[in-house]
Amino acid sequence: MMKFKQLLYIWTPVLIWCGLIFWQSSRTLPVVGRTYNQDWLIKNLAHVLEYFILYIFVFRSVNWQKEKVNYLYPLIFIILYGISDEIHQSFVPGRTAWWGDVGFDTLGGLLAGLILRVKYSS
Repeated sequence: MMKFKQLLYIWTPVLIWCGLIFWQSSRTLPVVGRTYNQDWLIKNLAHVLEYFILYIFVFRSVNWQKEKVNYLYPLIFIILYGISDEIHQSFVPGRTAWWGDVGFDTLGGLLAGLILRVKYSS
């Protein structure tokens, strides 16, 4: 069984990153692009990047000291956290839940998983 310090070391980046996503989702979102299309693109690329990084952190935690690498559990985590993030946003004044965001979150996880798979295959 893992010691508490080891467990904390392994999962702290995941918890911190999830906390940052939660905090960001709690804020009113400013307009970041000059046009609607720019704003939409920047915000959705941010979703991809956020969940790309989260996938890497979860992947590291799930596969800690394992011989067989698991790509599915981090992806399931990403999807479930993306869904919970949209539910959370539906309660935040000035924010709305858009289920397309879960698709962009999932895309970030899939890209990270693909890159890690290529890395571990070679």
